[in-house]
Amino acid sequence: MKTQSRPCAKVLASLVIAASVSLGVVGCSSHPTTDTGSNGAGTISTSAEAHPLVDVEAIWATHPLPPCKDYLGTDLTVPPGISVPDYDSVAKELAGVKSTGSESWVRTKLGWLDRALSETRAGIIANAGTAGARAQGSDFELYVSHVRDELQLGRDTASDLDSTFIERCLP
Repeated sequence: MKTQSRPCAKVLASLVIAASVSLGVVGCSSHPTTDTGSNGAGTISTSAEAHPLVDVEAIWATHPLPPCKDYLGTDLTVPPGISVPDYDSVAKELAGVKSTGSESWVRTKLGWLDRALSETRAGIIANAGTAGARAQGSDFELYVSHVRDELQLGRDTASDLDSTFIERCLP
């Protein structure tokens, strides 16, 4: 029986073998190519060591403002008998929180929280005694908890509240 050789088959087989060998050695080196976080002294460095933790409560006490030019603030007078969140109630939620985020990011995040506080107070006052006002107050409490969690993580995280409490200046 006569064996017939196909030049294309040999080329294809050679390419398959070459590709297999190439793929087999990708990433197989004796030295890691990614940064392991080691600082060279035999210890692992963390982002917390890169900069000091930010005292969220101390920044909140400075009443940071959002970066919006049309922001009016939280100086609405609350009529008697209406309960609304205020700086002190938010401060209690933020007590003891330290953030791994930058001070600038924490200040901006708290500025958005200040704006949400202002909007919530205005909404509760405008709709006093209604189910909508109570819901707005409850949503704000959830938002404060969400922001506290983000501050502790040092980064933004997704939440259903992001569509209610928008962290950007509106046109």
